[in-house]
Amino acid sequence: MEFLASQQLLNPNQQNAASRRRISMDDRLTIHHSTDSYRNIAAQTGHSTSGVWYAKRRSSALSSLKNRPKRITVPEDKELLKFLDEAVDEEHLFIHRKEIAAQLRLHGYNLTPKQISKLAAYDGLYVARSVYQQMISPQNIDLRLFYRQYVMATRNFFYKHIFVDEAKILTGHNGNTEWYRLNERNKKHPRVAHRSGFTLFGGISRRGPTPFIIVPGNVRIDSEFYCNMIGHCIYPFMKDKYNMDCTLIQDNASIHVSKYTKDFLDQLGIRRSFFPPQSPDFTGIEYVWRNGKQFTSQKNPANLDELKLCIAEYVRNELTVEMCNTLIDRSITNILRSVDGMNHEGVRPTDLLYRDTH
Repeated sequence: MEFLASQQLLNPNQQNAASRRRISMDDRLTIHHSTDSYRNIAAQTGHSTSGVWYAKRRSSALSSLKNRPKRITVPEDKELLKFLDEAVDEEHLFIHRKEIAAQLRLHGYNLTPKQISKLAAYDGLYVARSVYQQMISPQNIDLRLFYRQYVMATRNFFYKHIFVDEAKILTGHNGNTEWYRLNERNKKHPRVAHRSGFTLFGGISRRGPTPFIIVPGNVRIDSEFYCNMIGHCIYPFMKDKYNMDCTLIQDNASIHVSKYTKDFLDQLGIRRSFFPPQSPDFTGIEYVWRNGKQFTSQKNPANLDELKLCIAEYVRNELTVEMCNTLIDRSITNILRSVDGMNHEGVRPTDLLYRDTH
């Protein structure tokens, strides 16, 4: 008996030890009808005093010697399941569980949001956080296909084109993951509501990058400001490198296609080309911003002065003529691969506007 007790203490979940803890139906009947003390009943039946106390209290409370019936957490009500299917149809996918509970109460069902989740799981449904991403619209897919046909028909490989755009670059680190040692707790980093930064404006071509302008982040760039940057950076570059025999390529931002901007470009004699909306993968300047944000993020600038130095270092050392040609060739590859108008930057085509290619 001592050996058996020690084995139960060493491994109480062992099968034979667990079977000895169970109270048989005969012993429950004896415990229920006995008027003796718990200690004497335990000695008679061979169970512990606490086990006898639990069995007697349980039989008195439930008026039954059997175990409690299996708890049914999900009501097997076909009408209730039908109502749930109607509540979360295609037109109401964003309905909240509290709203479903309120509607169920009107039909005589009083369920908590947690019970509704279990009911939904029983019916093959589950709740997940909504994911919002920029996606290429169907009409712009057609325009992307039209642009691809134009590039292939004219064999236009951007030898006399300048890609121009602007982008916001912020201080700090943009990464979402971090390396830790084993048994090392995750560090918490301070977060501000609005990170400071600069707007970087410039362009690239087969003959190298244009001059770049660093604009304070709190400056609003409208059509007039944009045209001033064109006049100070892009126009002199066109005259010097191409003798104005080149074409300007820009996306369809409002400041790029406004009447003020069009009149200004016509006045300077700058040719511009059609470019499909929602096509950052078709322009080489987009990769300048991606690489620049990654470059400054690795430097982890703590303030605006450090960020300005990082941007200047990136433009001076990274944006070479070879790099500009590599980025333009990458955009041409994306255009030729887009046989269905989709984004082909990764392994598989997608209608996402931006995708992680790493």
